[in-house]
Amino acid sequence: YNDSKFLIDCFNSLTEQKVFCSPSEYAVRNRYLSEATTSRPGAYSFDSTPYLKEIIDCFAPESKIRQVAYMKGAHVGGTVGVIENLIVYNIGERPCPQIYITATRELAEKRFTDNIDPAIESCSLRDRLVTPSGNKKRSADKILKKEYIGGSLVGSGGQTGTIGRSSSFRIAYIDEIDAIEEVKGEGSFQSLIENRVFKAFRDGKVFYISTPKTLQTSNIYKLFMRGDQRYYNIPCQHCGELIPLEWHVHPDKTKHGKTAGIIFETENDKLVFESVRYRCQVCGGEFFEYYKKANLKNGVWIPTAEPEDKYFRSYHSNALYSPIYTWIGMTRKFLAAWDIKKNKVKDLQIYKDFRQTDQGLPFEEIGEAVKHEKIIRNRRMYKSGIVPNKLAQDDGAGKILFLLCACDVQKDHLYIDIKGVCKNGVTYTIDFLTTSLGDTADIKSNPWNELKYKLQQEIYFDETGQKYIINCT
Repeated sequence: YNDSKFLIDCFNSLTEQKVFCSPSEYAVRNRYLSEATTSRPGAYSFDSTPYLKEIIDCFAPESKIRQVAYMKGAHVGGTVGVIENLIVYNIGERPCPQIYITATRELAEKRFTDNIDPAIESCSLRDRLVTPSGNKKRSADKILKKEYIGGSLVGSGGQTGTIGRSSSFRIAYIDEIDAIEEVKGEGSFQSLIENRVFKAFRDGKVFYISTPKTLQTSNIYKLFMRGDQRYYNIPCQHCGELIPLEWHVHPDKTKHGKTAGIIFETENDKLVFESVRYRCQVCGGEFFEYYKKANLKNGVWIPTAEPEDKYFRSYHSNALYSPIYTWIGMTRKFLAAWDIKKNKVKDLQIYKDFRQTDQGLPFEEIGEAVKHEKIIRNRRMYKSGIVPNKLAQDDGAGKILFLLCACDVQKDHLYIDIKGVCKNGVTYTIDFLTTSLGDTADIKSNPWNELKYKLQQEIYFDETGQKYIINCT
């Protein structure tokens, strides 16, 4: 009787389905970071990056979220805390087929060797790597393919045209999506992977993560805008209101009418380190970085938009949240890029890097490149120095009405560009020249004298002998 009762109790205690722990719980229980992989070795913890817990737990079996986009700055722990932890979770806790994609095959191999293999080792999962058929002649532990009972992990470069064609995956990780170049004639690799996930698994999920590049072409920015655009908010030290940490908040967007975000002082054009602090956009109260470190755990992700799909979440965090990169370091980089006295960029390349890797925002290129083929297609053959009225009329642009001069001033010379302008705005280059050398800071120098001659005395003619002078400069 006791044996029967014991068996009945055992059956009654069974659940209808297997219960899994969450990905964040699995990482804390099982993962160990060695000195070879991090400057902070020891058991994995979310204490310094609590903002990653919600992101990684979107991939728990019970979560209905299907797509997650994470647009981030550098040093926030996204690759280690999300991708690597999810990979070992989907080997050790909930085995399933998964694929990791990054910019190139070479980078994928480096990620596997330097990061993913040590993560597998740290969770004691190496003995799980076996071929499903038990074929000992075939290795289950290759550089870019790990096989285990229940699935496999495949690594690939994003420019590989055949990725995902012959396999299906429950989980796909697309790392550094802004650095992946499309393969001509192969279609969108993103659509290809999504098809291999969503058409094969009802609970399939895709994770997109990247530091953004240029606004006009940024994939991660487009994905972020498609989601619910979540920002991590922490309580202000003074008013207790939840606020996202932002580098700069314009006075028009604050409740106290002053600039908020990171503020600091300089002395003799050098940063005063101890002055770097944060001004709350709600109350104007100020606090230092040590307060941020102590209160990250009290933060929450707050959505700011309606997503295109209710199962699509998007997250953004900048380097202000980093447990490693300091506010002082971020401010020093900003000062290297920005002239605070003139309030303008002084080093465009550093500023571009600051916006992308520190602010985690795409850089907007000004202007649009003209394709070489378009220039060649619109080229016209005519003699320099002649106003080509006949050609203009044959082109359908009409007669050239007046001459326009543009001048580009260099330190020791001028570039002079003279164009004929038609009624509909079409222009024809009449002349282009570089002046002789001279100090352009001196208005009496040769470059300015040559320009003066062009503007006041030079006469141009069309094919019929009609005279033109420069009308506007």
